This record gives sequence, C-alpha cells and structure tokens, in this order.
Amino acid sequence: MTDLESRLTRRALLGAGVLVVAGCKSARHAATPDADTAAVSAARAGELALLSSYAEGTPDHAAHLSHLGALGGTVPSPDATPTPSAAPAYTDVGSSVSVLQAAATRARAGTTAATFASIAASHAVLAARRP
Repeated sequence: MTDLESRLTRRALLGAGVLVVAGCKSARHAATPDADTAAVSAARAGELALLSSYAEGTPDHAAHLSHLGALGGTVPSPDATPTPSAAPAYTDVGSSVSVLQAAATRARAGTTAATFASIAASHAVLAARRP
C-alpha cells in the first residue's frame, strides 16, 4: 500500500461524502409568498373601485371588467357583503396610469408586468376620452 492509498481509504472518502451532503442540506425556510401578490391584490381592488363608478353595460365598465378578469378577480355578487382583500391602488382612471406603470416596472413575473402595462395603456386611453 502506498502512502497516497493509506490516506484515501474508503472510510475516509465515505466520511467526506457524508460531510459534503450534510453541508449542502438547505435549511427549511417558510414558503415566501409571491412577490407580486400584494400589487395584484391592490390592482384588483382598484378595478373594483373603478367598476363601481361606471354604469353596467357601458364600454368603460366592460373595459374594467376585462381588467379585473386579467388580474384574476371576479365581480362579487350583488347580495354579497364586500370584503376588500387590499386597499385599492387607485380609485381614479387618470391617476391609475402612473400607479400601474410603476407596478409593471417593479413586478417580478413577466406576465404580471405585461398585465399591469397593458391595463395602464388601456387606462391612458380611457382617461384621454374623458371630458
């Protein structure tokens, strides 16, 4: 047995392998919520606020209904007690544009950023049409 072979025994290699695996074991972390969840919830609440300011069946109401759907929200039934999940990010279509553009810039998920940017563009058009 050579000097190198005596230093690298199976037992030594196995022990080193166990230490490496034990060192790589990650600590258990609590699941972190989606980074965009709060912004999406606030945008949903904003769309609900805007929906309530337009008569049903109007083009603006339909646009905000579409935005709410794109954000994964639904219109509560008329007899349901409203329970907002978040404070609205906006309550006016004109001021919503900059809020949504900023949310699009900060969004981590590309699809969320695209949704915010798309709604911001739509709101810019809707705001420009207002008298």
